[in-house]
Amino acid sequence: TVYNEYRLFHKRVQREKEIFAFAENFIGRTDWDKRVVQIMAPQANYFHSEEALREPFWNHKWTVHSNRKKIIVTTVIRGLLYKGLETIYKTSALLEDILAGDFEWHVVGISEGTTYVKAARNEAGYNKKRNGVKLMGSKFGEDLVQQLLNANVYVHPSHIENSSNAVQEAMLIGMPVIATNVGGTPSLFNDGEEGILVQSKDPYAMAGAILEIIKSPANASAMGEKARKLGLTRNNNKKICTELIDTFNQVIRAKQKR
Repeated sequence: TVYNEYRLFHKRVQREKEIFAFAENFIGRTDWDKRVVQIMAPQANYFHSEEALREPFWNHKWTVHSNRKKIIVTTVIRGLLYKGLETIYKTSALLEDILAGDFEWHVVGISEGTTYVKAARNEAGYNKKRNGVKLMGSKFGEDLVQQLLNANVYVHPSHIENSSNAVQEAMLIGMPVIATNVGGTPSLFNDGEEGILVQSKDPYAMAGAILEIIKSPANASAMGEKARKLGLTRNNNKKICTELIDTFNQVIRAKQKR
């Protein structure tokens, strides 16, 4: 239940405080987690390493849907309270009215009928007669890639985040990305270049950013190209492997000198 999840997070907070208190080395990916380590574990060393992404996202490239009337937004999130499903409902309601039915928001990773979905709909005041938001359930591999390729834009509405795999996967296949300006997300792309950052919990800003993307196919295409170029460099598996081995060797050498 949602309440059990709440209690579980309290336990995780205590566990992480204990880890920060005695850990000597951390590997992170963003400015946000580096700053957290500096405060929570001033005794520790911090090493940077990016994330390796799954193979299907390397093998496909998104193209802009300029000749299709229907606008499709895709989001990949889990059914957790801080992932922003209520913002999706609020934003979708605005866009459904403006785009007069030629709009769908596909949410991958969440299924109908859960307590979280009901709570998010109620919080958003999303009328049961509305049907713009489609909860797609879990999708993996090629199915997930095809879901992304079929969309006009990827949107990540999370209220708490570090370095979202979903954002990086969308960038790697060359999609324009809109994401909330929280946690480590600003380290993943440059606002206005590879994507757009918007305020968390602000459906008006998010809806406006989506319209900005879909009304300019040329800009969307250019943004996607830049996103893919950044992703190909950042998430290069061989480079990440080399960096990790180097980090482990640095830790070993420091240990041996003691």
